[in-house]
Amino acid sequence: MDKATRNFLIVSVLLGVTTGYMQLLPQGQDVALRQDILTLDTQIGDWQGKPHIPFSPEVMEQLRVDDYINRTYYNSKGDTVLLYVGYFQNQRQGQLIHSPQHCLPGGGWNITKREIAAIPIPDGKGTVLRVNRFTLQKGDEKMLAYYWYEGRGRVLTSEYVQKVYLVLDAVRYNRTDEALVRLLTPIRNDQVREADQRLKEFTQALVPILRDRYFPPPPNI
Repeated sequence: MDKATRNFLIVSVLLGVTTGYMQLLPQGQDVALRQDILTLDTQIGDWQGKPHIPFSPEVMEQLRVDDYINRTYYNSKGDTVLLYVGYFQNQRQGQLIHSPQHCLPGGGWNITKREIAAIPIPDGKGTVLRVNRFTLQKGDEKMLAYYWYEGRGRVLTSEYVQKVYLVLDAVRYNRTDEALVRLLTPIRNDQVREADQRLKEFTQALVPILRDRYFPPPPNI
């Protein structure tokens, strides 16, 4: 059994166990965003956003997400960053975040490299954000992806750890609210470093906005 198959089986088992256990617990809180994510600035740093692109009913049936934004940002050089933020108010009734690690290959993209990147966030607190950084390829096209899970005052990159904390926080705090944040940008002429710099700069501008204005505060511990 290769590593990819083994990881898929582990995640499938975890999803099944998590879903079953969560349904045994009380309903739990629906924790809304502080404001509608569709009000997110169309100007973020040096990037200008295009209109939000809604998903089809078929995609929404699969995602079962409560709030989301799917928007492309571009700069004066013509570079683009595709932003997706999917937010779940409550993951108790089978509404679980879908990992890009499985969704992207389902769209025909092969993951050719997986890393964890550390992004310093200019918030005056010395915050360093750890994100998944994937290199993707479909035919002659290449993309770079960042993504992470954020909710209840916690940022995670591992979907295994994310499932564990989901159950723990459901028991301890009666909360399962969480967001998936994903960024994509094309890699042109094998210029991975340039693509990485684009996503890094966009992330540094985006994260303080999401935390200050949109994501709910952490539980009272």
